Amino acid sequence: MDAIPFINQFIKFSIPTLTILPGILFGLKYASLNILSVLLFFIFVSLSYSIHRSKDNFLGDVPTSLILKTIINVVILVFLSINYSLFLGINLLLYMILINVRKIFEYHNLKLLHVMLLLFFHVVILNLISFYLIARFIPNNLFVYLMPLIIPILMYQELDYFKNDIQLSSILVFLNVGLSFIFMIFVTNFWALIIALTVPLTLYMKKHFKIHFIYPFIFFMFFFQLILIVL
Repeated sequence: MDAIPFINQFIKFSIPTLTILPGILFGLKYASLNILSVLLFFIFVSLSYSIHRSKDNFLGDVPTSLILKTIINVVILVFLSINYSLFLGINLLLYMILINVRKIFEYHNLKLLHVMLLLFFHVVILNLISFYLIARFIPNNLFVYLMPLIIPILMYQELDYFKNDIQLSSILVFLNVGLSFIFMIFVTNFWALIIALTVPLTLYMKKHFKIHFIYPFIFFMFFFQLILIVL
């Protein structure tokens, strides 16, 4: 029983890094791992999600921790820009700006636009960057493996909203699993069946580990999708 809190925390804190693993694993099919660059990018993404969770994004008094996280991200951004490409750095800069102006979008009643732009970065741009850090080019077929992860990333991105709307979240879980299976069966044949394990594993974790079902759903969707990428 003592392992349950540890497992719960592991699932919660591993999700930000899982979101860029599709690009990394896909990149490893073409080139070897650049440990330093990938590690720095992991830190960048984790800190960015943490900033996004903040309720005080540069309006009013800015917490010291938020300033420190932003400075670290700027340093990583500069390092990756110098060692890879300016275009990569511009995209990371746009991503940082997008995260930090969340409340400005909300003030002008543009929250939905902000959600969609941020989702595009989380699903597409960050995974293209993680792939590029390894293979140094942009693939076309990576997008096929990213499609089933749109809803899980959206649910994690807007976690507070979906945790409170249990009915909508439950519908999205079953809808995502079903559509992902149908979509991936044309790519990976019968291996797509493993996606169906997401539902029973999510329900098991919810019941026995006392964790909100969104966390294991996101975790297992990524876990099985990563297996399909490796295969």
